[in-house]
Amino acid sequence: MRLGKVRLKKPEIELYNTRGLSAQAKHALNMVIVAVMFGNVFTVVTTSAAWSGYQRALGANSMQMGVISAIPVAASTVQIFASYLLESRQNRRTLLLVFGLVHRLCWVLIGLVPVLLAGGGASTQLYAVMAVLAIASCGNSFLNVSYYSLVGDLVPMQIRGGYFAVRQCVAIVTGVVAALLVGIVLDRTQGIGGYVAVLFAAGISGALDICCYFFIQWPPMQRRQRSGDTFGAMLREVLANRPYMRIVGIFTLWFFAVNLIAPFFNVFLLEEIRMSYTEIAIYNQIVPNVATLFVVGWWGRQMDRYGSQPVAQTVGLYCMLLPLTYLFLGPRSFWLLPLANLFNGMTMPVCDLAQQNIYLAKAPARNRTMYVAVFFTSTQLLGTALSNFAGGLLMQGPFQTLEQMQFAFCGCAVNRYDYLFLLSALLRCGCVLGLFPLLRAQWETPARQMCRAFAQQARQSARYRCLAWRAARLRRRYRWQNSQKNRKA
Repeated sequence: MRLGKVRLKKPEIELYNTRGLSAQAKHALNMVIVAVMFGNVFTVVTTSAAWSGYQRALGANSMQMGVISAIPVAASTVQIFASYLLESRQNRRTLLLVFGLVHRLCWVLIGLVPVLLAGGGASTQLYAVMAVLAIASCGNSFLNVSYYSLVGDLVPMQIRGGYFAVRQCVAIVTGVVAALLVGIVLDRTQGIGGYVAVLFAAGISGALDICCYFFIQWPPMQRRQRSGDTFGAMLREVLANRPYMRIVGIFTLWFFAVNLIAPFFNVFLLEEIRMSYTEIAIYNQIVPNVATLFVVGWWGRQMDRYGSQPVAQTVGLYCMLLPLTYLFLGPRSFWLLPLANLFNGMTMPVCDLAQQNIYLAKAPARNRTMYVAVFFTSTQLLGTALSNFAGGLLMQGPFQTLEQMQFAFCGCAVNRYDYLFLLSALLRCGCVLGLFPLLRAQWETPARQMCRAFAQQARQSARYRCLAWRAARLRRRYRWQNSQKNRKA
């Protein structure tokens, strides 16, 4: 008997649905996933306690930290001009690659400022960081509009949910590992050398993220139906859309309330709570990211079923109370932080996802890039940059004066951070309770009715589990009785 040759197939792991996709399309989608691995390492470093600690090491006070936090979002106004340039020139590949590399390599220079300007004073180094950061932020505006234009044509509509879920999971896992390694490096190094090494590595990793797009076959851009629109006409069309601008206004106020404490929270954990960088990485980054990993898919299905507005309002109830939990943190009582961040990871990213669905649903297909640019310009310039600047003013002025008055609550001294957390919580309450209900579309389920449905489903699930447990217990007892009868027989 002659045996035929056995061919071993190379095992293939499909992270997302690739049915009907060409080899070229699958390669492009895989490269975007590889890119997010490098890109999230960059994001983790440049938005974590490492960036705040670096500013402190250069001698930045609260006011200057507020200005530094406001620079990237203030530069987001360039997105409007970048959107018009992209729509008129149809050259998103050039814009993404050139300005993307400019943005990421500028962070290499930011990290090397203490080395390149070693002879200058702390103020000189700090102003140099601000100048390079402004250049990098302008480049990031072109990068953002080009990227969102690309993925809209690159990722097929029928697999977007599964594909972006996989991409987000890969980004979260990479971010967890990166956050832990950065925390260990900063805890084991003294002086500014650790910050220089971490920021330099982040800039290189970010540049590798952009380099991945050199190996992608870019799909052609869809031509606009009317090519004669001027920049002013496109902008006036967006500003005249009242339902859309109401959404922009509401989320601008929400961003202002949320980002009021953003530049100072890591400093609060480092200087007031006396936490190490490793502890901050675990409690403030890894815990919420892991929580997001488990719940974001379920919340996404609820948005498809009930609508984005009721989900945003429901999770916003916790988001508005989150700053109040920080009032109870202390150098020996930061056990509440991981619990608070666990629920924060279950809610805040969901609120961001609902927000994205709401403004994209109201943005028409025509000139959509300009609609998105106006949204980000308003929320980042007025909602984030102005909020960071206002937070810096309050921390250096009125709240510092109140701290010196040494008021106490329940036997504990109230510091300037406590006043900032309380103000942020009050502003969030106003947005969630007063403004979010105005976002509901006619077809969407009211938030109360959705919560009642959740409660009813939970009761039914508990009842079914109880019945299943009782049935399993009866089966085990029946089997035991039969085994006893067989033994006697």
